[in-house]
Amino acid sequence: MPWYLRWAFSANVLFKGYFCGESVVMMGAVKKSGLRAVAILAALIVAVVAVVALALGAVLSGWKVADGQVVAPYQLRHPDASGEVFEQDGQEYFEPAYGLMAEPVSGVGALGAPPVLNLTPTPVQCTGEALGEVTPAPGSWVVPSLSDGAGGYATGYFTDGLFSDGIPSAPGGLLSALSAPLGTVGKASVLAGHVNMDYPDDRLSSWGLLHYIDVCAHVYITDGAGVTREYQVIVIDTIEQALTETDPGLWGSVEVTPDVWARYGADELVWLLTCSGAFVGDSGVGNTFLFPYTDNLLVGLVPVGS
Repeated sequence: MPWYLRWAFSANVLFKGYFCGESVVMMGAVKKSGLRAVAILAALIVAVVAVVALALGAVLSGWKVADGQVVAPYQLRHPDASGEVFEQDGQEYFEPAYGLMAEPVSGVGALGAPPVLNLTPTPVQCTGEALGEVTPAPGSWVVPSLSDGAGGYATGYFTDGLFSDGIPSAPGGLLSALSAPLGTVGKASVLAGHVNMDYPDDRLSSWGLLHYIDVCAHVYITDGAGVTREYQVIVIDTIEQALTETDPGLWGSVEVTPDVWARYGADELVWLLTCSGAFVGDSGVGNTFLFPYTDNLLVGLVPVGS
């Protein structure tokens, strides 16, 4: 074969071989690029499905977004809570675990007091005898049948003073100077304390635990002079804040009529008072009596054996 034909043939082979090889390389790159795109797309789909499933699961399990905040279910933050729902003052709340404030079902807004466990608005006649179980320190009360949630007894403290001057932080409280001293015959003594511990603690105070007290439970109160008196619970009731300061059955500054005393079957009466119902803050709704809740809990006591 002439040299020029051999040269042309060699060049043609080289030309075809080069471009065929490049073609194979290019086709392989295209295939690899396509597979990579499919993998990325599949990963994105899996991620989207996972996010949707997570969001759906969160919603179904109680997680929610409210006021721009992600709110975990009450049961997750308080595993020992019953999770049951109750309504008070037009709002739904989760029933708290013992010793905790109630929380709005919505997950946002203010805490509330728990429901009154043993509401007894009509005075009962208790037949118990003096037990002499405890002797509280001066200026305190103790309910041996009511747990403090930590292995002890519910215990509250008090000094004499005016509610209008402010009530000490719980478990402190006041014996109202407008009411009668403990042991007074013919007039009522009124002691009050805050329903919960200081913010941000969402525990009930000893006063707040009175929402769980039993009728005819024994309550021991020692006054500032160190004299201990034993009482029993005959009334467990609530009253609107707006009516608290005008109720003649509460205050020693107002003589209680014989008809009122006849309801209690005794001539000595003590009221333990704390907030109840929904928190209303400074809205002016329900908080005319110094405290920012819709209602007050009233626990009425008479001397044991009365």
